[in-house]
Amino acid sequence: MSHTPFEESVSAYALGALDADERRAFEAHLESCPKCAAELADLRRVTTGLAMSAEPIAPPDDLKARTIARATNQPQVRLDKPVPAPPVSIVRAPRQASSIPWLAAAAGIALAVAAGIYAWALRSELQSVRQTADRAVAEATRVRADLASTRQDAARLTRTLAVLGAPDVVRVDLKGQGDLAAASVQVYWSATRGLLVLNAGNMPALQSGHVFELWAVPPGAGAQPLAAGLFTVDAAGAVTTLAPPPVFPAADAFAITVEPAGGSPQATTPIILIGKTKKS
Repeated sequence: MSHTPFEESVSAYALGALDADERRAFEAHLESCPKCAAELADLRRVTTGLAMSAEPIAPPDDLKARTIARATNQPQVRLDKPVPAPPVSIVRAPRQASSIPWLAAAAGIALAVAAGIYAWALRSELQSVRQTADRAVAEATRVRADLASTRQDAARLTRTLAVLGAPDVVRVDLKGQGDLAAASVQVYWSATRGLLVLNAGNMPALQSGHVFELWAVPPGAGAQPLAAGLFTVDAAGAVTTLAPPPVFPAADAFAITVEPAGGSPQATTPIILIGKTKKS
């Protein structure tokens, strides 16, 4: 069993406040828990030290006379004056021990209980501090994630402006084929700086585990399309992501297919959108 259920039992055990089952369970735990054993030893030293440090107090002068009077059922008399011998034998009761040392022991036990309560309060405060620290760490992690996302957005914006500001940028309009005639995508392409899918409209929803893949068709008969980036769209059909594309020296057209997540080196499905590059 873990240490935690027994943290509050140390003080109660030192004071003898546990029942039989609780005492046996704690003693079994105590054999394998040096932390509880050390805390119990400290509490016992405190109570013993407090009891032994109490100065003895002399009993009242008439205590002996009152004790004898109670034992013989006789009126109380002062022992510093001569008294006639009683007509019968006196059975002397044993002297009762002074209760003062017991009061000191009780005070020591009370202080031990207070020490246990204080230790419990410290543990509770420590737990609160740890929870606060955990919340601070979680908040710092969230801030770092937001900062990373902001940096990614800034890099994407920088790349977008770089393409749009290129002297050789051209716009290529891709139109949907067949049932996707209403779909459209605008590709802004710079032969020197790369490709950028800037806008999309009426794009179809994709099944799980699939993405759109953009292809650049090089000039020349029979030229194989080149992978130009992966992207998905949101519920409104707008582009949400785009993998950084390579730089192409020339392209006669661009096309889009639906590919498995991660993309494909060659198109595996029919083209759903295509557009030719306008010659300058």
